[in-house]
Amino acid sequence: MVSLRYSTEERRCFFVNVGSRICKKLQLSVGSRIEVIFEIDRTENQFAVPEEWTAVLTSDQEAAVIFNGLSAGNKRSLLYLVAQVKSPEKRIERALKIAEKIKAGISSARIILK
Repeated sequence: MVSLRYSTEERRCFFVNVGSRICKKLQLSVGSRIEVIFEIDRTENQFAVPEEWTAVLTSDQEAAVIFNGLSAGNKRSLLYLVAQVKSPEKRIERALKIAEKIKAGISSARIILK
């Protein structure tokens, strides 16, 4: 892992850790110089909403109301559970399962897939 040091004019420093997988992919090592551009994430959930999840919520108004009432962090966690699946068919299955679980009162990403 490599830490990137960023300092501002106010002499405050910030560090960004870069995992070993990314370092290897980019051929970075300690002492490597890189240019980093930071941008403010202005998306609603700081996460791309999978189209399968949008389709499920469009067809299931009860799940949509419950989902929209969750905290931002909880929404992100559930979106991640859908988005991490590679296969579109599996994403649909997972989105449907999550919708059913949140309607049953289970919204914790830690236990929702059990």
